[in-house]
Amino acid sequence: EDFIKHFGSMSIVWSRKYKILTQFVPISVETDNTETIAQIEVDSGLNRGVIQWMMWAKPPAKCHTNQRVTHLIVYFDSAEVANHAIHNGLYIGSKSCAVKKVLREAQWCTKCQRYGHDNNAGAPHFAKDCKWLHDVCGGCGGNHRLIECPANLSTGSFCVNCNTPDHPVWDRNCEAFKFHCDKLSAIYKDHEYLYFVTDDISTWESTAVVPVLQGQMQVPNGNG
Repeated sequence: EDFIKHFGSMSIVWSRKYKILTQFVPISVETDNTETIAQIEVDSGLNRGVIQWMMWAKPPAKCHTNQRVTHLIVYFDSAEVANHAIHNGLYIGSKSCAVKKVLREAQWCTKCQRYGHDNNAGAPHFAKDCKWLHDVCGGCGGNHRLIECPANLSTGSFCVNCNTPDHPVWDRNCEAFKFHCDKLSAIYKDHEYLYFVTDDISTWESTAVVPVLQGQMQVPNGNG
């Protein structure tokens, strides 16, 4: 209370949310439907109300025409419930979906497509702060925006970070992307763990070794 009283009457205190990535979820799932969320909780053996909200990692509208599954980000209200989902997966749309903890990833500027350059003192930055002289295409590396790109990116892509002509900047196998993600992981030590670390020693498993745990983690009740 002594801490909170220093804030204005209009201030809002948000509790921490635990974010996980649910893989290969049917696109037909209605992520903003409360009944759908409740059904996922029931099917996955979770208590009602533990899922705070869900959102697509990539909007279905931007998926390929014939694509039927994509990844879904789910926010939980506690580390224990998130860990239960990571260990046991989630049942969504009558499908068992694998789950993993969402890690921080390297972000590149959408104007220059770089993680940093001399004009910005080598520091990561957003497009609004970018001092590069012109737009750079993340697909082919040309001096234009991606929406104006005339290239066939299946054969004419070019990564300005790797100086490699076989992939665009957003390719997750890009060596520059992986390098900068590794730098983040070296800073944020929670990346070293498969689970959100709690007092439960089974959450202390390193991502360097795939854990083999007996049985299922106990689902916390509503009282913690």
